[in-house]
Parts: sequence; C-alpha cells; structure tokens
Amino acid sequence: MAKKAKKARRNYHKRSKKRSLFIFPYVIMALIIIGIPFCIYQIYVSNVNRTVDSLETAIKTYDTEYIEEKTDRLPIILDVLRTSYSDDGQKQKDFYDNNFENLQIEIENQEKRPHGKEVKLKITNVNYIDVYEKIDDSEDDEKIHADYMAALSDPNQERNTREATIFLNRKLNGYSISESRDFINAILGGALEYADDFDKDSKDSSAQPTDTMNDAIKNN
Repeated sequence: MAKKAKKARRNYHKRSKKRSLFIFPYVIMALIIIGIPFCIYQIYVSNVNRTVDSLETAIKTYDTEYIEEKTDRLPIILDVLRTSYSDDGQKQKDFYDNNFENLQIEIENQEKRPHGKEVKLKITNVNYIDVYEKIDDSEDDEKIHADYMAALSDPNQERNTREATIFLNRKLNGYSISESRDFINAILGGALEYADDFDKDSKDSSAQPTDTMNDAIKNN
C-alpha cells in the first residue's frame, strides 16, 4: 500500500512538472505581448520633441485639458491673459488666438536630470504690448479691436526671440512640464518685462494684463 502511494506521489509530481513546463512558454509570450506595446507607448509619450510640439499646440489652441494635466503655472497665466483683455467672451478668444498665431517653439538643447530632462528652448512670438502701441487711435472701440487683432496675427509683424528653459518630469503617461518665468515671458514676446514699470495711463490698460500675470507667476 505504501509503495502504491509513493508511486502515485511520484507520478503526480511528474505531471505537475510537465504542466509547469507546458504553461511557462505561454506566460513568457503573454509578458512579451503586454510588454512590447507598453515599451512602444513609453517611447512615444517620453519623446521630448513630441512633448514640446504638443505644448506649443496646446498653447495656441487653448487646450485646457492638456494644459491643466501637463503643466504647472500655465493654466492660471493663460486664463489671466484671456480675461484681462476684455469682459466680452468673443473678444477674449480673438485676443488669445491672434496673440499666439505667430508663436514658435524650438528645441535648442536637452540634458538628462534625475527623473526627467532639462530642455532649453528658442521661443519666438509677438509682444502684444508693442503691437498695441502701434495701432492708430480711434473713437470706435470695434475698429481698434479689429485693427489690433489683424496686427497681432500678421505673419510679417515684428517678433521677438528669446531663450528659456522648461523641466520635463517623467511620469507613466509621459512628462509633466514645469515652466520657468523666462518661458512665460518668452511665449508672450517679452511682455512681462513691462510689468514693473508699465504706464497705467496708456491708451487702454485692459489690453495689457501684464501686472496681473506677474502677480499670478509670483503666487504660484
């Protein structure tokens, strides 16, 4: 009886071993099937060029979902930029869209940092304050607005180019973006440089929200 039990246990262990050897290749195959798409996805979302291109597009199109998910201070800065121009929703949109029509962001250099990368950018855009100062005076506010929007979006408008740095922090779903004050100033064509000494008695203070944006940067 004892011999039969011993033989049965021996046969059971043999079958278990064979079953394990039979299942093992399928486990490896499943890991490969799952792992390859994940690796491809990580390469895709962790591409610095793609991240910077997506950032530029999000700024130009006011993609609030992307901006709020991926960036640090941009949500409040861009909201202040829009709402400080006018109380009229359509004029806010006009100003925002035309202000970033000429925005260009290019990568100059990138360096690895713990948990991410430091990216040096070359950023070109119009300075909306300088553009506004060139608009002819008029008693017709609608004409001033129309002329201003046309001037902002003019591809031949004078543009300023500045260097700025952003920090990309690696996440499972790509990078989160930390923006420097230089970056904010650069995408605005240098407009923040007027924040400390801007003349409050200029033609229309509603068209220059640099002071409130400067406060927003300091408080975030």
